[in-house]
Amino acid sequence: MGPFALDERRQFDVTARHGFIEFYEAALPAVHRQLSRLTGGDLALIEDLTQETFVGVARQVREGTMHRASVGLAVVAARHRFLDVMRRRRAEDAHASSPGGDLVWPDVAGAVVSADSARRLLARLTDEQRAALVLHHLDGLPVAEVAVLIDRSVHATESLIARAKRVLRAAPEVTDDA
Repeated sequence: MGPFALDERRQFDVTARHGFIEFYEAALPAVHRQLSRLTGGDLALIEDLTQETFVGVARQVREGTMHRASVGLAVVAARHRFLDVMRRRRAEDAHASSPGGDLVWPDVAGAVVSADSARRLLARLTDEQRAALVLHHLDGLPVAEVAVLIDRSVHATESLIARAKRVLRAAPEVTDDA
């Protein structure tokens, strides 16, 4: 059926205060869950990106460019906010570091782990690895679409996902739970 359940497609009239509040209350858990996965549980970043997501919707409503919103729209907006942060960090890192500083990661977990373990595992990854892995494996997006979202080639995205899997497979949480 795709990455969004039927409830996530429900349209809210966000032009009225009660409609926006209803939208916010419905969308907040899904936005938080998505950002938690993407950030590896970085609470400060989750809070910032959540706020930016809903402020962005409110701004569009105020400007008259948005009249209806869905949970799915909020999740996608949050994902794009995270990707913007990741791109900024990549640009800052590229500017601050010398070429050739790529890390070669040890060897992803096929094991089932708790939510806390999953957050710890995802926090071990770079922003790009985590984004590629979450967007592909948890959100179910094809590698080609993930590549477009993170501004990488398909081959580079496949490599990011493979490196992320190796990092997770080598993590003690996986060998303990598996």
